[in-house]
Amino acid sequence: MVTRVRSSRLPRFARNEFVMVPLGALGFALVFSWPMLGHLATPGAMDDWDVMMGLKWVSYETIVKFHQLPLWDPYKCGGLPMLGNPQSQIISPFFLLTLLHGPFLGTHLQMIVSLAIAWSGGYVLARLIGISPLGAVAAATVFPASSWFYLKLGIGHIWGLEATYTPWGLAAAWVASERHSYRYAALGGAVFALMFLGSGPDALVYNGVGLAALMLGLAMVRKSWWPLWLLVALGLFTVGFAAIKLVPAYLLMLAHPRPTSGELEVNDARLLLIMLFSPDQSLFRGLSNGWGFWECGAYIGIFAVPAILGLMKARRAAPWIIAGAILLLLARGDAQPLALWPILHKLPMFDSVRLPSRFLVPFTLVVGMLAGYGIDWLAERWASWGASIGLAVMVLATVNCLLVGPPDLESVLQYPAQPAAPAPVFHQIAHGSGNNSMLIPALENTGVVDCYDYTQWNTNVQALGEPGYRGEQYMRGAGSVRLLDWSPNALSFEVDTPAPSSLVINQNYDSSWRVTSGAGSVYSEGDLIGVHVPAGKTRITLRYVSIPAIVGAIISLLTICAMVIVIRYDRARRQLREVPPQIHPQINPIDAV
Repeated sequence: MVTRVRSSRLPRFARNEFVMVPLGALGFALVFSWPMLGHLATPGAMDDWDVMMGLKWVSYETIVKFHQLPLWDPYKCGGLPMLGNPQSQIISPFFLLTLLHGPFLGTHLQMIVSLAIAWSGGYVLARLIGISPLGAVAAATVFPASSWFYLKLGIGHIWGLEATYTPWGLAAAWVASERHSYRYAALGGAVFALMFLGSGPDALVYNGVGLAALMLGLAMVRKSWWPLWLLVALGLFTVGFAAIKLVPAYLLMLAHPRPTSGELEVNDARLLLIMLFSPDQSLFRGLSNGWGFWECGAYIGIFAVPAILGLMKARRAAPWIIAGAILLLLARGDAQPLALWPILHKLPMFDSVRLPSRFLVPFTLVVGMLAGYGIDWLAERWASWGASIGLAVMVLATVNCLLVGPPDLESVLQYPAQPAAPAPVFHQIAHGSGNNSMLIPALENTGVVDCYDYTQWNTNVQALGEPGYRGEQYMRGAGSVRLLDWSPNALSFEVDTPAPSSLVINQNYDSSWRVTSGAGSVYSEGDLIGVHVPAGKTRITLRYVSIPAIVGAIISLLTICAMVIVIRYDRARRQLREVPPQIHPQINPIDAV
């Protein structure tokens, strides 16, 4: 009989936890999203919501109306890759909510689901690191109760939704380290890849550094290279799973880089205390570092008390203490002494990253785990009263966070989108007007040339009414052109020209445009889409076929295959460890005769 061996370091979950944790997560999510519960379908487009919902609307419309994959966005900056846009939100399991309920209701529902994901992930992570169920409730609450989520979502920083996956990613990495298991490293890579696939690099960069800080802490405490080696494996799986978007996004950002931030942000101790403890975390309250709370706020309030007590369990909490110290030093920016941010900022992946204060987002998760240890310390120190005191502190701290963060969600409902009737034929306009400068034009079937995106775009696309505007398609020489069919990823024309000529389309050139029907070839006509056409009357169809996305998809599929191989390898290795050595009984020589 084979005896299965369990890791002594990983606690077993009680049966009732599998029921109570989802219920607790859902209850927390509903309570902390209270400002939106009666207005989930309101099409608000406050500040960056305008930009992000414009992207989401175009993706939704491309799939639902045109039955195409959202690979090209003609509505933005004169036309640019949709999948390659690092801020696009189409490869996410929660995009299904958008397809089912539309961009606004779908995204607002995702906010509630994301809070539940953060809370449940925090609870599971806390239990895995040995915190009791009561302490795990406190640990699970701090991260999603902190004001960072409500400030980010209030202003329209959609990446806050994907940041809620962080506890699950850390849980997978922790188990991988405990069991020396590559399959859990692969699982953690999948979680962190979802951050990038869902909304771009922001959640991945800042929370990925938080993961690296934790694994470094584990390596230092255990005096082992395994956590760092597994971190490398997790990173490779992250890149592989995210390749379907990462490859086209990398090429786009290489061609249109974000300007490197000049002056480095300085957050002294006073500023950090304000970010973490000021109860007045108004969305538009400015700080002396030049930013507002929407970028810097991460309220923890009273939860700091059990977190400080958690330092008493220094032996078990040591990796988290190290990780918290690293993240806090990074959040200081260029503040001296021990300024880590300037060093990190010199690395290729971080040279254009701003706002070190965003490292406070994973820092709140560290605070949560320390708070869980603190609740356990109280329960162990005073067996009769410790648990009751810890529970009282936890309830008080939770109510305190409830009064600070969630009110900022009311801004999500501001500036509702009220578009006019869509234009019968797509055309470019110079810029949008009012508070909905990106979303409203997309809803009205018009593209915005002077747009807002992750970087500054220079384009030769002409807007209707501007000098030199010749239409959305025209012939460079003699001849005529008539639009037959228009969709984001496919364009059909009837061209009649007495001699070989060129058709010019008033969108940015991209090498992934192909002539798929008719005679002709695509080229760059002054950075616009040009098509060499032969003499005579012909029909031409162009389609956007993203070769970088195809290459990325192949890499992602190969990564999935690699994960299957790793799972089988881990399973075989575990079975070999679990099988006891064969014991052969001694044979009596007389019996043998």
